[in-house]
Amino acid sequence: MRDYFNEGNTFADFLKLVDNAPVIVKVAGSKTQNSQKTKAMVSVANAGQLSPSGKIILDVNRTLPSAEIFIQKHYTIDGVQTIYFLNGEFYTWKNNAYKPIDIVVLRGEMLRFLDNAVIVKDNRYKRFPAKKSNVDTVIDALQGHVVLSKDITIPHWLGSDPTPVADLSMVICFKTENLDLTTMRTFAPTPKLFNYSSLDFDYDPNALCPAWDKFLDQLWGNDTESKETLMMFIGLLLVRSKKLTMNGTCVKLGNY
Repeated sequence: MRDYFNEGNTFADFLKLVDNAPVIVKVAGSKTQNSQKTKAMVSVANAGQLSPSGKIILDVNRTLPSAEIFIQKHYTIDGVQTIYFLNGEFYTWKNNAYKPIDIVVLRGEMLRFLDNAVIVKDNRYKRFPAKKSNVDTVIDALQGHVVLSKDITIPHWLGSDPTPVADLSMVICFKTENLDLTTMRTFAPTPKLFNYSSLDFDYDPNALCPAWDKFLDQLWGNDTESKETLMMFIGLLLVRSKKLTMNGTCVKLGNY
């Protein structure tokens, strides 16, 4: 207890440990069987809890729980998972889009995560054996746990709740907001929206483009129809939807 408090933990931290401590029940059977089963129960029950020193308790023989805890600690924002595996690559949500993760970087994160954990062995806390084989097995478990079907259409909604817009292919992702082109309304960024790219600025419906207007004037002068036609085609290039036609929505998008 002295070491625990000397490490900076408070009495409130200690009470949390007490509240989360697993209850060990007696298992019927021989003394040897009781001992083996009880040890196994202790190891499983404590997985994900904190040791008295504040280190995460893992079970070296159960890789999926380790992968889940790794996600909770390193790849979760506001309770939403932010790491997925698609077409041979891991992706994580960054700057309002999903970007590939360098596998070397991911392995380094996993190595440090495991090396900073402990296991329960012989009723004692021991350092997790963060060797290459264990890193490999947890990475494999992570891959299987977060894999997405290669047949999904991007952009893709990852949440079980309804999508915030009717057609995700009509959404442009900006720096801190997303724009629904069917309504010209914005909604907050979320890791539930799996997309590959986002712009590094935000949408401004009142933005002026004098250089662009001058360019159009140089091309067509007062020919408004030609100017709007070019802006329509540029609007089509901004989204993945193939449903767009040359209507007022496209013209408005072109003006944007």
